[in-house]
Parts: sequence; structure tokens; C-alpha cells
Amino acid sequence: MLKRLIIVGLLLLGTVTAAAVWWVNQPFQLVIPKGEQVVDVQVAANETPRRVASNLVEAGVQTSAKLLFEWFRWSGKATAIQAGSYEVSPGTTPRQLLDMLTSANRRPGRSPFWKVGRLNKCVKPCAMRRICVQKPAK
Repeated sequence: MLKRLIIVGLLLLGTVTAAAVWWVNQPFQLVIPKGEQVVDVQVAANETPRRVASNLVEAGVQTSAKLLFEWFRWSGKATAIQAGSYEVSPGTTPRQLLDMLTSANRRPGRSPFWKVGRLNKCVKPCAMRRICVQKPAK
């Protein structure tokens, strides 16, 4: 009896995990105002993640505000959402939206240095070889 309960629990956990992974990678349906190509959203300073999720839904992102808020929470980035003006374009996934909301200071299209092959001059990489300190340019 205990084995069955454990198996059912693991199957349920696997199903929920698979559904969550699927959802964060599916593009949002957007209600875009006439004459616009994107949904504009304003995030005020010190706005709660729950309010940010509600604002996104009110602006035209077709999803549940509760589900979006839970995604912010479970990702661990809910407190990193930054104030600013954002444009949500067609094809944006929940994962991309959260990345956009938490990296407001990065210009669109600009990759972090570790993605453009500048790690060739690393000094003392950590044991896992994940963190490197770049030598200053002369």
C-alpha cells in the first residue's frame, strides 16, 4: 500500500513538473491595442510581484494573474523585478518576460560577456570552472 502511494505521489509530482515546464516555455496570447504592435506595461518602484502580475494581465497578457505571480515566486526572482516601462511583444514566454522584468538595465540584444566568448583570459577560475574574473583591458 505504501509503495502505491509513493508511486502515485511521484507520478503526480512528475506531471505537475512537466506541466510547469511546458507553461513557462509557451508564448503568451496578447490583446494588443489597435494601432500598436506590443503591450506596454509600467512597473512602479516598490510594486509587489502580485501587483506586477495583475498589471500585466490588465494590460493584455492573456494568462492568470495568480499563475503568473506564482511563477515569479517559484522562480526565486520575484524580489528582483525592477521598476520601468516594458514592452511585451507577441511570442514572449513567461520565462522571457521574467528575464525582461529582472534585467531592466540591460539593453535589448546585448549578451552578457560570458556568452560572447570573452572568457579566454580568465584568472583563477573556481573549482567548478563556472566563475571567472576577467583581466582588465590595457
